[in-house]
Amino acid sequence: MSWTGYTAPAATRWLPPVTTPQPLAAARLVEWPYALLGSHGRNVMTLGVRGAGVTLGYQVWSDTAGGANYVQTNDVLSTTPSGRLTAVLGEKPTTFTVEVPVDLDGLQSITAVEFALGRHQVLIDEEWIAWQTIVDNGDGTFTLSGAVRGVMDSTPKPHAVGTRIYFITEGAGLTRPGAPAGSDYPADLTLTAKLLPQNSLGVLAIGSASQLSVTTQSRAERPYVPTAIELNDVSYPVHIADALDVSWLHRNRLAYWEYDDAGQTASPESGSTYRIKVYGEGGALIHTETGLTGTSWGYPKATEISESGLGRLNGQLRVVLESLNASALVSQQAYDFTVHRAGWGMRYGQYWGGTAG
Repeated sequence: MSWTGYTAPAATRWLPPVTTPQPLAAARLVEWPYALLGSHGRNVMTLGVRGAGVTLGYQVWSDTAGGANYVQTNDVLSTTPSGRLTAVLGEKPTTFTVEVPVDLDGLQSITAVEFALGRHQVLIDEEWIAWQTIVDNGDGTFTLSGAVRGVMDSTPKPHAVGTRIYFITEGAGLTRPGAPAGSDYPADLTLTAKLLPQNSLGVLAIGSASQLSVTTQSRAERPYVPTAIELNDVSYPVHIADALDVSWLHRNRLAYWEYDDAGQTASPESGSTYRIKVYGEGGALIHTETGLTGTSWGYPKATEISESGLGRLNGQLRVVLESLNASALVSQQAYDFTVHRAGWGMRYGQYWGGTAG
């Protein structure tokens, strides 16, 4: 009887191309702004950033009671591209760079027409930003340019280095399907959810996913905060040297508008007004102006001195500007900026020939 012997093959470095699903790198729940769905209902957006390995979207498990009695309420077939800011981003820059990219290689620059229609947007903290151009720098970073800050119902805000950026693509889903009809929640609520990444080998165990939470605020029914806000004719000035003057441009969520100018409109939403609050250098509220319908307001020096409690002008002022609609709903966000006052006897040396000159 003949036989043949074989030597056992050497170990290889082959690894299976697909492993069981790993937790998402990051995830958020965000109440949908009116402009993205065109619905006045309460809808909640899901954002899920791919973690290690292959991820083919994620399941949404949520609890409308805000607890842990989750039921599956949607199946999102993609994940959300993301990255982190390489540097501090102030209120004014329109170009910024992203590091630690996840799935950014599939994003492309767009035309001016597409830009005006809002095809590309990112969410940084609570600020929505429209962008037009993306460049792969070849060193693991990407640069976005041609951005318009504070679109829809948001306003420009500063962001710290390392802040996560979410790119709004097909990876932005809903906590409930059928948007917008049938998916909105009938009243404001605190919603909890878990996003479970999935692939051909299965779905992440629900116990391995982090709980997310959001409290809705009837966001889609609220008027928009105005845009192009200036103090003494300057956008986000370091200082002012005279009486405070505030100016802005209207935004009407119900009218036709475009993203390339942050949604400027000729008139505000019908029945809406503006409210300005001014806080003095000690942090106390010293003046509230309500019922404004135009695009500017001035704070006379004499009035400020009488209200300051100091017997003089304030060395710095915090200005808050927000919108209210006919139902007294306040805008989702407010312009909120603190400015120094410079002049004779007030930081003069700091701004003229001094440290901030």
